[in-house]
Amino acid sequence: MFILKTVAGPLTFTMLDAVMWVLYAIVLYISFFLLITLFDEGSIRPELKDLEEIPTLSLIIPAYNEEDTISMTIDSALDIDYPRDKYDIIVVNDGSTDATLEKAKKFEDNENVTIIDKENGGKGSALNAGVKESDSDVVACVDADSILKEDSLKHMVAEMGEEYAGVASAMKVYEPGNILQKLQWVEYIVGIFTRNIMGLMNAIHVTPGPLSVYRRDRLKEVGMFDEDSLVEDQEICFRLQEKHYKIGHSSKAEVYTVAPSTWQEFRAQRYRWYRGSLETAIQYKHMLFNRDYGDLGVFAIPGKLAQTFLSLIVLFITAYMFGRPIIEFFIEFAQIGLYVFDFDPVTISSLIDQVYWTLISIRFTSFFFIAALFTTSVTMAWFASKHTEENILEYGVLPVIMYLMFFVFINGYLWLRVIISMLKGTERTW
Repeated sequence: MFILKTVAGPLTFTMLDAVMWVLYAIVLYISFFLLITLFDEGSIRPELKDLEEIPTLSLIIPAYNEEDTISMTIDSALDIDYPRDKYDIIVVNDGSTDATLEKAKKFEDNENVTIIDKENGGKGSALNAGVKESDSDVVACVDADSILKEDSLKHMVAEMGEEYAGVASAMKVYEPGNILQKLQWVEYIVGIFTRNIMGLMNAIHVTPGPLSVYRRDRLKEVGMFDEDSLVEDQEICFRLQEKHYKIGHSSKAEVYTVAPSTWQEFRAQRYRWYRGSLETAIQYKHMLFNRDYGDLGVFAIPGKLAQTFLSLIVLFITAYMFGRPIIEFFIEFAQIGLYVFDFDPVTISSLIDQVYWTLISIRFTSFFFIAALFTTSVTMAWFASKHTEENILEYGVLPVIMYLMFFVFINGYLWLRVIISMLKGTERTW
């Protein structure tokens, strides 16, 4: 018979406590700053702007091996509510090796559709080919796996007015099927809400690939899209604001995108997003904490980096909190050998006692930190539901719980993977 020792002991202020209180302060600061900005400068449901003047507009669809979705994207583009004498569609086939080009050519008979076939050069290269082909005042960039709502472009052009060089859309997941896609649906709904607040601050850090609009002359002035960037939609957003042009957001300009349905696809997508984001932050490091760039430099970029490190630290702290008792158990096992499998009542009772004391001995700061994360996440999710006029429980409780309680750990793992690959000098992949 043996008795496992417990980890209970006097509560003392340790380095772990200090780290968790700092994280708690960061979470509260970011959350309260966003909410105060919302109620000070906007509203949960912003008013729609009227479209006073209709500029000419080209909708550019870059496509690489999108045979499964290119037709639905072009169909939705043709259904857009926009004057046909001021609207055209440019499909750029970026050297696809499947039937993308053949399916796109079925729409060539439409006088508003132009098909460009070029060698593979990446999405940035395809977008630039479309911008060069266009002679419109405004260009809209749309991923070839997206479906536009009929009034989305009118809302974005109305939001653009004379003030903005670009406008971001309200990106939603198209017909989520499995639990992973439903989790992303919740994430995107919250993202629409937070992006709207960042728009109020003139601090949007990305114009989403599924749908964004830009003034064509502004794009050409700054050199158009970076053809080497993993996240050309984020890089162009930084570059425009580096030149002190403003980026807006339209919560009513809805676009639906096909979200990754498998863990492998999701991990590959986020690897590209996160690595590209980190590379962009390094490229524009001179904007960090730079007051010349307003809230983008002082709050948005530092806040995004803080959230990155926050997810990593939460991952490490959680692994430590729950990993330590397991390690201690195996140390005991190594000392006492196979006798641990003598399942007499006293031994089982001792094991239960060990688990009990491990749980209650976790410092109250840990619970306070977790409660703070959960509470602020619930608040943001609720406001996002009101803002987008979507039922956050549309696909059940489980996706919401996963987003509120586990998404930070998923992000932590993905960021860790990106940082390790960059430190190892792993080659960039699309």
